[in-house]
Amino acid sequence: MVKKFLKAQALAIVMVVLVISSIIGVALFSRMSKDRMSAISQQDSTLAQEQADAILDIFAGADIVTLEGVLGVAETDFDKISEMKEFLEDIGVDVEVLPEEDWCEGTSNSHIHISLDQTDENDFIEIQPGSVRAYTLDDAIANPGCQLNMRFRSIGDTAVFVIKSVTNTGGVVSEVNENYCITNVESTTCEDVEDVEYEDSLDKGMIWDSGLNAYMKDSGSIDLPTAISNGIVEIRILPISGTLGVSNSLSTEECINKEFRSMKVAAQVTCNGSYRGKQMFLPGSGNLGYSTLFDYAIYDDGLFHP
Repeated sequence: MVKKFLKAQALAIVMVVLVISSIIGVALFSRMSKDRMSAISQQDSTLAQEQADAILDIFAGADIVTLEGVLGVAETDFDKISEMKEFLEDIGVDVEVLPEEDWCEGTSNSHIHISLDQTDENDFIEIQPGSVRAYTLDDAIANPGCQLNMRFRSIGDTAVFVIKSVTNTGGVVSEVNENYCITNVESTTCEDVEDVEYEDSLDKGMIWDSGLNAYMKDSGSIDLPTAISNGIVEIRILPISGTLGVSNSLSTEECINKEFRSMKVAAQVTCNGSYRGKQMFLPGSGNLGYSTLFDYAIYDDGLFHP
């Protein structure tokens, strides 16, 4: 009787051990499966991001005028890389620099979406110290009443910037610089920024209401025919402190033979269900001014600024 009891007890212990081992095994398998799926998902996510970056890279090196010719048209989805390359070649984009391997394709939840469109007055292009937002008027022809509307926004608390007008009169080039400041903090004034004198200050989101020489209007618009007749060949916006957001629009579309609107390029990649999207802004052909290297000088105080 005792032997039978011990055998039954041993069998029960073995059963308990087997059950516990099974539970542990299932838990370990589940954990390993989750880790594996997580690793695969992370790999797909990384691959999708790399593909989006690669697509934006080829647009960054493309001809601006060529891209402006296909605005609003270059927006479609692709399931195969060969289809995307054929499409890009058709709109004049060089695809030679695209990687040949490691593209997600061949599954129902893997595809690429590309869009190319123009910005509007609600898109603020961010520029930082050392960069420039230029509006070139050299060889420009503007219709009567054609106006360039500009708006400024401080991305941080305060942004200080220079507006430079470059004039070419009879082969003599001259410049006029004016300093401006905008702030997002009511308790902060532009006077709190050291070593800068201001012609005016602006509130967040408001249209620029200060005059710049004879061709600025109180409405915050530049009268382009007047600016051109006064010999203005370029208007340059140079941040010197903080990040500045700039938007612009024309009073009438195509009232000047220049394109001042930037382009929005977006690449959205889904790799086996993992989505990554990237967007960048490209300057319009009318924003391609000279290098900012020529905007700066070293002064007696040892500082390097406009």
